[in-house]
Amino acid sequence: MLFLIALILLISSFSSISSASNCCDNPFQSSFFETKEVQEEINNILKMAQEGDTESQLYAAEIYYEGLGVPQSYETAFYWYTITAKKGIKDAQSFLGLMYYYGEGVDKDYNEAAIWFQKAGEQDDITSQYFLGKMYSDGIGVKQDYDSAVVWYKRAADQGDDASQNSLGSMYYQGKGVPQNYEEALRYYKSAAELGHSPSQYYLGTMYRDGLGIPRDTNEALRWLKQSADQGYENAIRAYEDLTIITDPK
Repeated sequence: MLFLIALILLISSFSSISSASNCCDNPFQSSFFETKEVQEEINNILKMAQEGDTESQLYAAEIYYEGLGVPQSYETAFYWYTITAKKGIKDAQSFLGLMYYYGEGVDKDYNEAAIWFQKAGEQDDITSQYFLGKMYSDGIGVKQDYDSAVVWYKRAADQGDDASQNSLGSMYYQGKGVPQNYEEALRYYKSAAELGHSPSQYYLGTMYRDGLGIPRDTNEALRWLKQSADQGYENAIRAYEDLTIITDPK
């Protein structure tokens, strides 16, 4: 989110504020946005947005979405995201898709969400590519199409998105949109698991436990299940406890 990046730069330029007040120990506390300098900068951004500056319009959307120095308003955020999305800005298109998807500032509309995710996904926006994969997989807002789901998941997975890697692993595991292939499922689960994705760690652990796509390895199964369980993933907690009892009945 570009505004937050700009805000970090803004904070660094206000070193005098930091030295005079503890409010800037956490620059995202509401007191920070109440300072005169920051309010002036926010007002300037909003003024430039009204004058048609695209970057400021995107910042304005973020300001209202998060309620940074102004009363939070999803409706106003939606207004500014719509303006910038129509200018082809992929960040705005992606966020507009999310607002339609979750019904923030607008009535929930999966069809509209898919339209804006498509526009941003074609510009390689990872979030939009993941949601398109999910929507095609589940048949939400679009006709269910596992082949298209695989295409979009793969585009995001190839950019390192752990959630998409996990979903793509499941497509290979279940044989949806691709021939069933445990080796490929394992590969994608492992990529996501190594990034700390707890469901993937669980699935990887069960594949080592059951010898699917790889020789059975109880130690590796326990290792991955424990990593997932340590993050609070319920299925992994149970699976780890059960496997521990089997391997060490004492």
